[in-house]
Amino acid sequence: MKIEEIQEHLSKLSDADKELVLNQVAKLITGLDFDINKLQNTQKESESRHCPHCSSSKTIKIGKQYGVQRYSCKECKHDYRASTGSFIHGIKKPEKMRQYLYLFLSGKSIRYCATECGISVPTSFTWRHRILAALEQQQNKTVLEGIVESDDVFITYSQKGQRKLDRPGRKRGKGVFEARKRGISNEKVAVVISQDRKGNNHLQVATRGRISKDDLDQVLKDKIAPESILCTDTHHSYIAFANANNLEHKTIKAGAKEFVKEGKYHIQHVNHTAAELKKWLDGFNGVSTKYLQNYLNWFSVMKRLEKATIPTKELAVMICASFQAISVLKNLPNLPYI
Repeated sequence: MKIEEIQEHLSKLSDADKELVLNQVAKLITGLDFDINKLQNTQKESESRHCPHCSSSKTIKIGKQYGVQRYSCKECKHDYRASTGSFIHGIKKPEKMRQYLYLFLSGKSIRYCATECGISVPTSFTWRHRILAALEQQQNKTVLEGIVESDDVFITYSQKGQRKLDRPGRKRGKGVFEARKRGISNEKVAVVISQDRKGNNHLQVATRGRISKDDLDQVLKDKIAPESILCTDTHHSYIAFANANNLEHKTIKAGAKEFVKEGKYHIQHVNHTAAELKKWLDGFNGVSTKYLQNYLNWFSVMKRLEKATIPTKELAVMICASFQAISVLKNLPNLPYI
């Protein structure tokens, strides 16, 4: 809705209704006024103060440093702060993070966010990927239930941003982003997309080339609740995975023009999500495979944030709940499909 339409609607309201609208807007503005350090401390309290070094819960408070709570672990003897391991760890200007989160949700570019927040472009790039790495915890907590659809989509392997390539550089022009080998090969990255009928989804990079039953075990381990019904195509890896995990399995034979089985079993929702994902990724003019999982994390939470009353604060709560963002980023070069 355009601002002119909103003004027209507001002009037609009674004084009492205008006052109600004013109070509601005031609540929204108040909700945007949050301190990222205080939110981080609150999340650390609710997370049972687990040590980021050894995961022990035998920790004690030992005062504050620069307004951030410090802890000491009785097991590994390490001292740490509430922000250790989190996306905000070591950030020099945390007061600008609230504005950055708003611009991030608005889909602004890295350079635009840097200009508006008064930070450098490399810092803006680092902040974006710290936020995305922190969102991985939301993926890890996802459990799908009921009728669960699952399918894989293949994305061209990309070494965007790297100076040393393990292949000849692709020429500019038509077909620049197309793989040289025909069909499915190690020049393609398999992304497994799964979702249930409640709208919960899980997206994860599985491997390069064709997926196997072992890949599905790694990706979907503990992600599908018992007694759920798994709907997939007829790929043998999904059949083996369902049998090994005692899941009721409905296969859709798309090649035989079978799109719906028994009136309710299909994979149309997950296919639609795959199409949305590819279209969304196109807006970034290519995503490096090294960071692909980070962007899948972003895509996965977008739908949930669309329904949130205050998306910026909801996002802040999500990322402050993660204390593994730094370790996720450090582990990127060691991912098996890189």
